[in-house]
This record gives sequence, structure tokens and C-alpha cells, in this order.
Amino acid sequence: MKPSWALFVRLTAPIQFVLLSSLTSRSHTFEGLLWAVGPVATATIRPPVSYTNALKKQQLRGVRFTDKNPAHYEEDHFISLELGGNPRDAKNLWPEMWGTPGTPLTSRGPVPPSLVGAKAKDKTETALNTAVCNGTMTLQEAQQIIKTDWFKYYRDHVLT
Repeated sequence: MKPSWALFVRLTAPIQFVLLSSLTSRSHTFEGLLWAVGPVATATIRPPVSYTNALKKQQLRGVRFTDKNPAHYEEDHFISLELGGNPRDAKNLWPEMWGTPGTPLTSRGPVPPSLVGAKAKDKTETALNTAVCNGTMTLQEAQQIIKTDWFKYYRDHVLT
């Protein structure tokens, strides 16, 4: 049975939170700012689609995007909400392709596992979140992996 869980956060430093699950209940303390972790908690802070869609269209007007079709992109949090990313900061949001420039896809897919796009990063974020919650990695380590080379973690730990 997959546990349903939530994280309740007190936004002071050091951050204290309690992870509630049908399987476990744990309390942790982190230094730094943590917005939320987990599916229930992120739903409460996730920006509305109207905000992210408008931002995505604005960002796609940039020169670096040759494919301007918004359906080919997810407006993604660079540092995911599960890993403490800011939910509404435009610097933490960017259009990430569902597929690749050569194989543009929409969120409806199907997305082959061989394509490294938004779905692959989402799986990486979930794996990193699990590692943080299991205590096998710190939040700072998980954020550093996302900042530097999330694909390496995806290749070495998620695909295996």
C-alpha cells in the first residue's frame, strides 16, 4: 500500500516538521527554508494554472525557445516544491519540454522512458524526495543534485 502523507511546516529557522504517514510518523529539523514536502502539502502551495500558464507563455517568447507551442512544455519548478523550491518565484519556474526538440510531445504522452524531459525530471525529484524523507540524503544534498546535474542522478539511480 502506498502511504498518503503530508508535511506540516513551521517557517522559522531551524525548520521543524512532522511527516505523517499511514506507515510512519517522524519529526525532523532542517536548517534553512523549506516550503513543503509531499503530495498533500505541495497541493496547498502550488500556484494556480492560470499563473503558471501565463508565465510559461511569457517565457516562451524568449529567444532561446525555438518551439513556441505551450502544449509541448510543463511549467516546471527548477527546485521542486517537494525539495523546498519557491512555488511562485519566476526564477524558480521555467518551461521544460515533455519530449525533446526532435520529438515534441504533450503531457498526454505517451512519453517513452528513453526521452529525457519533464517526466524524467519528475521521477528524479520523487526519488530525491524519498531519499530525503528516508534520511539517506539531506535536503541540501538533494537540492544540489537538482542544481548541478539531475540527469546524472536520473541515469545512475532512477533508471537502474
